[in-house]
Amino acid sequence: MSAEKNSLRVWMRSVMERNKWSANHWATLAGTSATNISRFLRDAEHIPSTSTIAKLAKVAGSWPVMARSHAAPAFACVTIRGENRRVVSPVSVSDRAFAVRLSADAPLALGFHPGDIVIVEPTVVLEARDGAAVLIEIAGKQVIARMIAGAPYIEHGGKTHVAPKAQVLGVAIGLLREMRP
Repeated sequence: MSAEKNSLRVWMRSVMERNKWSANHWATLAGTSATNISRFLRDAEHIPSTSTIAKLAKVAGSWPVMARSHAAPAFACVTIRGENRRVVSPVSVSDRAFAVRLSADAPLALGFHPGDIVIVEPTVVLEARDGAAVLIEIAGKQVIARMIAGAPYIEHGGKTHVAPKAQVLGVAIGLLREMRP
């Protein structure tokens, strides 16, 4: 199976799983035939048309991210956690990506500033490798840390410390920053 077909199949299955939709329910919402979904998921020989994919994507609120071999990135909207707002991601994302606005009361480092909106891929989608900027939750606050030797480290008082009992929520892959003074 080609990388493009596999990417489309992964997207379709993840939308159905996340929303607990059957092929029939999704197709009904999109105004298309369930056969367009089920036939492709079953054998991948019959690819849905671009207009069908567009209808499915509109209802799902996400677009398939095609194989990274494509020259043009696939942009998508992501929800800012804790806010009733969506933003357009400046980078290719999966349909599980989310965004967070960094607060002034959380320790900031690595060039991040209060108010920055960070685009995050969950660790189930993208592995948190050494050197990556990651979003962690520690003591109820969301903080940006750096992965070093398999553990998240935060900067505090000009020094770098391991973040004890931190939960890695995902890998930072994009940044939106307001540039007005």
